[in-house]
Amino acid sequence: MVRPRILIVDDERDIRELLRMAFEARGWIVNEAGDIGTAYRLLRSQETDLCVTDMRLPDGNGIELVEAMADEKPDLPVIVITAYGSIETAVHALQAGAFDFVSKPINTDVLRAIVQHALQRNPDNARSPSALIGDSSAMTAVRDAVARVAGNQAPVAITGESGTGKQLAAREIHRLASPVERPFVTVNCAALPEERMIDAFFGGGDAEAVTSHRDGLLRAARGGTLYLDEVETLPAFMQARLLEVLHERRIPSADGTSGDVFDARVISSSTTGLQAAVQAGRLRHDLFYRLNVIELRVPPLRERPGDLPLLAGLIHAAIQRHWGRPVPTLSAEALASLQRYPFPGNYGELENIIERASATAGGNTIRPEDLEFPTVTAESADSASVKTPVGDADDL
Repeated sequence: MVRPRILIVDDERDIRELLRMAFEARGWIVNEAGDIGTAYRLLRSQETDLCVTDMRLPDGNGIELVEAMADEKPDLPVIVITAYGSIETAVHALQAGAFDFVSKPINTDVLRAIVQHALQRNPDNARSPSALIGDSSAMTAVRDAVARVAGNQAPVAITGESGTGKQLAAREIHRLASPVERPFVTVNCAALPEERMIDAFFGGGDAEAVTSHRDGLLRAARGGTLYLDEVETLPAFMQARLLEVLHERRIPSADGTSGDVFDARVISSSTTGLQAAVQAGRLRHDLFYRLNVIELRVPPLRERPGDLPLLAGLIHAAIQRHWGRPVPTLSAEALASLQRYPFPGNYGELENIIERASATAGGNTIRPEDLEFPTVTAESADSASVKTPVGDADDL
């Protein structure tokens, strides 16, 4: 087995020695640099699998190193060490391309878990077809954004209307970033009974009554992805507990000890967008900054009418497989009618309309008169034309 090579960049000898011992105990090969200049020389002259760098260095800033490596060695994960409580600096580092960050004082268990996660990424997943379907510029932009954010551990907040495919985008980020065996744990925050939330998230008590994960959802997601749907619906006490986990990178145990390392990536979605939830007083400011490092918007169908022929064709094929017999095909005129409709219900509504028409159309072709569109009131039509995301999670 090839031993990973890690470069530690820090001007404090004691920190470098601490990290060297922690990494060599795992069998990893360690090189050291005390400044950015030496780090550049080593990164460009030697094989390196991962870099851990402090933010404050004698000849510059760790962000400079992150940005340079994002251009020169995009497959090289860079983990940044930040000052205690400096979430703004951590967010800047993640947005610049860092894989993840760890705050001082450094917890070596947490850092080693992050390094292990980074070393086990699966870049080959990017070569397989995307589950985010569509040839429109809007969907191309979404796929490009997903591919970029999959390269690090930055928390992602996904916005978009109901039926646009927010959960699908989250799963695509997970697929691109993780080996297939890593967990993807979905939490419908709005559906959890408030009195059972602690058990559901942390395990113990009545956990099995609300989730299949006996040890809790947080532990079930370790090493993978935790997807929090409708996160702004969590009550204040649960938001405080979640914030503590994200800050400490640990899941407290029932007896009050430090507990397990929490190394899952967190992806969230909301009905109104997290910024709107903060303004409405439904989401803590400090939790917002932990969750909304990168924002990803999934566009509604009305913004991508060019994708309708492809999506309609996939729906038609799925119906035919499910029914086990040929079903009427969409005429060009019917397809044009679909492209003019705003689809406030997005993909789910498109699927419903096509399936109903497939069942009721007379003959082998679906005509415009076979399509039953819900009555669109002036109020719903106005809301459908608004471009601000108002979404819900789904499985487009």
